Amino acid sequence: MLFGEYGVLYGGEGLAIPCNRYHAWWSKSAEDVEYKLPVSLLEQMAAFCADHILISEHLDIGSWVEVMHSGETIATDIPIGYGLGSSGSVVAAVYDRFHIKEVQDIKQLREILARMEDFFHQKSSGLDPLVCYLDQAVRLHGEEVELVDAPVTLHFELFDTEINRSTHHLVEIFRERMKDEEYSHFILDIYLPLNRSCIDAWLSNDCETLLSKLKKLSSLQLEYFNFAIPTHVWYDWGQDLAHGNHIMKLCGAGGGGYMLRFDTAGI
Repeated sequence: MLFGEYGVLYGGEGLAIPCNRYHAWWSKSAEDVEYKLPVSLLEQMAAFCADHILISEHLDIGSWVEVMHSGETIATDIPIGYGLGSSGSVVAAVYDRFHIKEVQDIKQLREILARMEDFFHQKSSGLDPLVCYLDQAVRLHGEEVELVDAPVTLHFELFDTEINRSTHHLVEIFRERMKDEEYSHFILDIYLPLNRSCIDAWLSNDCETLLSKLKKLSSLQLEYFNFAIPTHVWYDWGQDLAHGNHIMKLCGAGGGGYMLRFDTAGI
C-alpha cells in the first residue's frame, strides 16, 4: 500500500500497487521456499469460508479441501508480517484457483476477497487481495473501487526494520486512540485530506506537489503514528526528514516489517 494505511478504516482513500518482487503459489513438491503454509491453517481457512454465505457461493470449497488432502498447500517467498500483503496473496491464490465463476462487479469482488481475508485480520478492507488477484493498481474511495494506472512518480525502496509485527494488535491500538477527540479530529480533518492529496499528486505525476505533501505526511506519521514505528527506526526517519535525500512512511500497518523509503534526490 502506497497511501492510505489506517485511514481506510475510517473512510479514507487508499492506493495500492502490485509488488512483483514476491509471489505466492500452489505447491506439492519439496522445493526450497521461504515458507509453506501448514495444511492445517488452510483447512481452518476453508472451514471459515464455508460458514460464510457470500464466500461459499463463489468458491468450490469441496475441491479446495480435496487439493489440500492430496498434499498441496501454498508456498510463498513473501516475508510474513512485513506489510507486503502476505495474507492477501494467500486469499488471491485460493480465489484464483477455486472460484466458481468470474465476478464482473469489482465492488462485489472486493467484498468477497475482504471477507475471505477476515480469517487473518478480523476486518479486512479487501484491498491487498484485490491488488494481488488483479495484478493492477487500485484506488479505494470509501466503498468505491477504481482500477488505475499508477505511474512511477518517485523511486522508492523497501526499508527493512528487521522485525515482523502483528497487524491486528496495531489496528487495536489505532482504534483505541481514535476514541480520543483530539486524535480523531487530526485523523479525519488533517491526515485523511493530506493522504488524498498525496494520491492525487501521485496519479497525476505531479512530483513537486507530491514531494511537499509527502514530507508533511512523513512528519505527521512520525508524530501521530509513533506506535507503528519501531524505536530503532525513529532516528533514521527523522534524519531523512531533516537532512537526507529520502522520505520514509509506513508500509501497511507498520510496526515492523518494511517501511517505504522514497528517493527525492534530483526532484
